[in-house]
Amino acid sequence: GFRLYRLFLLERAIDDLPEGRDRLLRHDGWAANAEMLASVRPHVRQLEQVPFHRDYGRRYRNTRFRLVRELWDLWKLRRELGGRSRGGASTSSSSAEAREAS
Repeated sequence: GFRLYRLFLLERAIDDLPEGRDRLLRHDGWAANAEMLASVRPHVRQLEQVPFHRDYGRRYRNTRFRLVRELWDLWKLRRELGGRSRGGASTSSSSAEAREAS
């Protein structure tokens, strides 16, 4: 699919890069899409999706999708984000604290 981003969102996301990082995206494929959304999310007032249907007819070719590679990239991104997209609390630490409280 396609996503449109306002230029000022990308500029703000680049300005907020952590110290020592010189690139906004470090992953490919689905992980790059998730990384981009996580990078611009703090600066967005409203996020909308618009359905888009593209059909060029049936195309016969081998798939370029690499399941293991995509899952590996998504797993690495999840570890890097560490639950940051949910208000900064990691899922594993929240569940560990809940177990300690009981």
